Amino acid sequence: MSTRRQAREWAVQMIFQLDANPDWEQRVDAFFEEFWNGSMEEEMIEAADASHSNILPESTNERAFTPLRLGGRSDIPADEIPDDKTRIFSQNLVLGMLRHRTDIDKSITERLRNWKLNRIGSIERAVLRLGTYELVYESDDYPDLEQPPSAVVINEAVDLAKYFGTSESGRFVNGILDAIARKARDRRSRAQIKPQIWSPADDDRKDAAAPKA
Repeated sequence: MSTRRQAREWAVQMIFQLDANPDWEQRVDAFFEEFWNGSMEEEMIEAADASHSNILPESTNERAFTPLRLGGRSDIPADEIPDDKTRIFSQNLVLGMLRHRTDIDKSITERLRNWKLNRIGSIERAVLRLGTYELVYESDDYPDLEQPPSAVVINEAVDLAKYFGTSESGRFVNGILDAIARKARDRRSRAQIKPQIWSPADDDRKDAAAPKA
């Protein structure tokens, strides 16, 4: 499993947990430490049990949260235990999402027909926030980081939504992120088009280049 893919899985779980316990946002470094120590296992499972969606009922797949039980467990496959690089990567995704969350939530809400963001399931909300951050803001925060194509970001977000939720969660996330990705592409295309600015020198150059009668 690639570092980015694994980091996304952990980032979704952390975003989900922060959504359920917003007080941790003021102590995010302590939150990360508690998370990786597995100290939040009980809180996380309780949040998963309580999560529901008025759009996508019963979307929580509790089995998907078992990897959080790091503390005291010896039955986690070695390739599922995140190394330092993966942990830092996932934390950067979470921090980036928090930094831009106001704009991210606005982008998502604009594409919810007759629904408010707090009325969709916590799983879908976490995946959408992460996916929107990657599609729109990550390249500005980390210009030297190789960015995956939009289609890859959306496909992996859909996979995460299905894994942590249901197939309905995946379809819902796909529709929202696809619209956000199209708008982001249009914005970047417009930014790359340089405006045509006329100056008297342009006419002088044309006159000089014109053939003499």
